Amino acid sequence: MPHTVVTTTTTTTTTSASDGRFCNIGYARSFQGLLKIAQVAVLLIAFLCVYCEQRRSEYSAFRYFEVVTAWFLIVFLIFFLMHLFRLQSKITCINWTLTEFLHYAVGGILVLIASIVVAVKSHGISAFIAGSVFGFIATFLIAISIWTSYKVTCGSQPTGSSVFDISFYSMATSETVYNTTTTATQEPKSKKWILVPSENLEKIRFVIKVVEVLLSFVAFVMEEVVSNCSECGPLYFFEFVSCTAFLFTLLLLILLATTLHQRVGINSWPTLDFGYTTTMAILFLLASIVFAAGNGNTSLEQGAVAFGFLATVAFFIDFGLFMKYRGAPCRKRNNQQADQTPRPENEKLNANGDSAN
Repeated sequence: MPHTVVTTTTTTTTTSASDGRFCNIGYARSFQGLLKIAQVAVLLIAFLCVYCEQRRSEYSAFRYFEVVTAWFLIVFLIFFLMHLFRLQSKITCINWTLTEFLHYAVGGILVLIASIVVAVKSHGISAFIAGSVFGFIATFLIAISIWTSYKVTCGSQPTGSSVFDISFYSMATSETVYNTTTTATQEPKSKKWILVPSENLEKIRFVIKVVEVLLSFVAFVMEEVVSNCSECGPLYFFEFVSCTAFLFTLLLLILLATTLHQRVGINSWPTLDFGYTTTMAILFLLASIVFAAGNGNTSLEQGAVAFGFLATVAFFIDFGLFMKYRGAPCRKRNNQQADQTPRPENEKLNANGDSAN
């Protein structure tokens, strides 16, 4: 009896979320894209509300608000453009998800502090009140980004041990021998909380990072005590860099020196450490040079400049020790990828197993 065989071929066409090959227009219509657009717009309005007001009394507080809002306005705009043009896929040596999360965390704190200061010192002026209100709105939007970034970066995902426990439980109900053998191979969990030295942080670099935190904090405090400034621009730039260095370095030190980094689904801690240390060393050097060239020659300002240069030296020492112990992480990753490429066989084998001449 003849049989008829019908063959059905299914062709699946995968379309990108973008309207173009280079520009991901679909990201601009997504929740994350619209959230970044709203953050940039609100920060821009908050900056303009304070900047356009020509009131000069207690101007240092408002200048700090301008620096913070302008800085994170530019940073969030850069993040949006990177996702829009897929630039993060071309720079793979940086964990952009963790980088965005850290920027959102520090940005939310700094914008909240700046908004509170402007709200307290507004003295009923409508422009300052509006700027502080938009600052609080920006803080709320940043908090949403912190939560969504935390779910992606530090979200609870089933680890290898938890998956193994689930599969082990299902097998243990039917096979008792496998249950006994597997239970015996489980290693006790370490109760050690501080991990120094570790695979991410050597002991000497741990000490250097503690010094970085202390020097950045002292430089920031001495700069904050300054009441009057002849040229306020260099002062506020130094204030922002020293405050950012103190908060970021303290956060990175806590993560690398404790077991908290094991709860974050990140495997590129050396790359993050290298990129942050390099960037902060350059920023602190520039801020210290600019502040040294433009200050009122008071003892507090000169002391802040001195501690700024000391913190710069500490960051450069940290950078040198990283290069000495680990080397450049981007070059190391490229070498590993090159080693994993399949290589053709030099000799062919005959049917009997002997090499062909």
